[in-house]
Amino acid sequence: MKTFFPDRQRIRTVPTAADHGPNAAYRVAIGSEEWDDGHVRVLKVQLEYDGQVQGRRSPSFPVEETRDGFPLCDDFDRVVEAAEALLQPLRWYMVCWDRPTNGKDIGAILTAAVHKLLGPIPRLKSLDLVQRPCFNVMLFEFQGDAERILKELELALKADGLEPNDCRLVVSKCWRRPELAGRGPR
Repeated sequence: MKTFFPDRQRIRTVPTAADHGPNAAYRVAIGSEEWDDGHVRVLKVQLEYDGQVQGRRSPSFPVEETRDGFPLCDDFDRVVEAAEALLQPLRWYMVCWDRPTNGKDIGAILTAAVHKLLGPIPRLKSLDLVQRPCFNVMLFEFQGDAERILKELELALKADGLEPNDCRLVVSKCWRRPELAGRGPR
C-alpha cells in the first residue's frame, strides 16, 4: 500500500557513488505521507533502482573512510544538498538588530534592502517588522541563504553610512514562521 505521495515538482534524484548496485539513486522528495492521524507534509529519502522506488527499503550511507581520513563517498552530503534545495522555498528568515546611537532608522533601511533583495512584491509573501526600544525584528520568507541576505543588508547599511557593527545585525534561518507578540505593520 502506497503511503507517500510526492509533489511532482518537489523531487530530486541523486545518483549513488556507493555500491548500491547498477542504476541506483536516492530520491529526495517533499510530499504528503499517511500517518496514524492523517496526512502530514514530510521530506522523504528513498532508494530507487532503474527509476523505480524500492518501497520500504531504507537508504543507507557509507561511513567508511579512506586511508587519508576522507569519506569513501559523498552520497550523504549530496542528499543533504538536494534536501536543502527542496526546503529553501519554505525558509523563513529573521533579522535582528539594535538601534544605533546616531538615531538612523535601521528598520527603514533594512526594509528597503529586503524589498530590493526579494524583487517584485508578489514574491514577498510576508514582511513583519517589530521595533522596540532595544529589540528590533524583521521576519520574511525568502528562497536563498542567510549569508546572501546578510551580505545584501550590510551593503545597504554601508550605502547609508553605517557599519554592520553599528547596529549588531544578525540574520538567522527559521524552519517555520516564528510567532512574535506585538507585530508591527505588514
